Amino acid sequence: MLFVGLFLSAACTKEPAAPTPSLLGRWNQEDGTFYGYNAQGQLLQTSPAPTSPPQFYLEITDLTIAHYSEVTGPNGFTQLIVPPSPYTRQGSILRYANGVELTIVELTANSLTLRSSKVVVVFEPLTGVQQRMSELHYRR
Repeated sequence: MLFVGLFLSAACTKEPAAPTPSLLGRWNQEDGTFYGYNAQGQLLQTSPAPTSPPQFYLEITDLTIAHYSEVTGPNGFTQLIVPPSPYTRQGSILRYANGVELTIVELTANSLTLRSSKVVVVFEPLTGVQQRMSELHYRR
């Protein structure tokens, strides 16, 4: 009886959960899609996100996210597209101080997919687009 109890308890042990991959570090943009919507939220257009050249990438720290382009600027340095911006993380949501949110769609050791919240843009009279969002795919 003792043997059966030991056998059953050993068989029921759970494997430890795999560690959550780190979001921190450099992420190189591979591809993605931009979406354009009208004021009512109807999808009007999709277009591929630009890919290299130039190489776009993110640098994510515990406190900030910065967007870069490897196009060399007139000063000979890599261009900073969006300066390091503070963010908070709650589960799969990354929220900038201005309220813009990025949703982590996928995060593995070497792959990251981020979907932006819809943001209001200046009305584009030729397309009718008034809101934009993106889904971008990155690799280490």
